[in-house]
Amino acid sequence: MINYIYIRKKLIYLFIFIAFGCSSNEENVDTTISGSWQLVSIKSNGTEVHDSCDLQSNMDLFTDNGGIYNQYYSDNPATEPCDLDGAYNVTWLENSSSVFTITIAGAAYSSILNGNYLELTFNDGSDINALQFVKN
Repeated sequence: MINYIYIRKKLIYLFIFIAFGCSSNEENVDTTISGSWQLVSIKSNGTEVHDSCDLQSNMDLFTDNGGIYNQYYSDNPATEPCDLDGAYNVTWLENSSSVFTITIAGAAYSSILNGNYLELTFNDGSDINALQFVKN
């Protein structure tokens, strides 16, 4: 005679093991642009030009294609406090998968989303031509 209760318990344990016991080697990567972003690099012609105060700058991008960029600045972080220099409105538009146009205070940046990293590049004649963010 077949013990259906025994088989049923084994199937339940097998299901639980498959559903919860298997792990993935992939990192948890959020592929959406909306969320909180921390500035990790400012570059001029490939050379990093940021200081510790600059790296306090951050950006929040909302699902409604808007956002806010908080820019921190100090003339000399060793002798002067680092303060919020300005909070700027942001708009963003998805051009294609992982390619966006992000506009901060009227300046448009070509932007590429690569996993938890977002790089904004531009060529407006200024010394700064790339900002890199990591998602919080």
